[in-house]
Amino acid sequence: MDDGDYAIDLDELEGVITDLERCERALEALTSNLEHTMKTLQSTWEGLSAQAQAEAQEEWNKGLAAMRASLADMRQAARIASDNYHLMIATNTGLWRRLT
Repeated sequence: MDDGDYAIDLDELEGVITDLERCERALEALTSNLEHTMKTLQSTWEGLSAQAQAEAQEEWNKGLAAMRASLADMRQAARIASDNYHLMIATNTGLWRRLT
């Protein structure tokens, strides 16, 4: 394409949305398993080891929360883009039908 033209592949965009949803579900499953394992291990640590692990876990939890939020934001942005493109197609098609 020339002169700044662009095209959107709506099927590809829907695929991206589906992939993001899958990633979120997989992350939830992994997190659930990891949290269960960590609760079991936490009971075995004492003193400075327990404190260091708790601090590391808190930092990890913050990173996980940021990743979850970013995935949700990307999915929402892709969904809005898809909805807007579909609306634009319907609107333009309706306008062109009036002209013919």
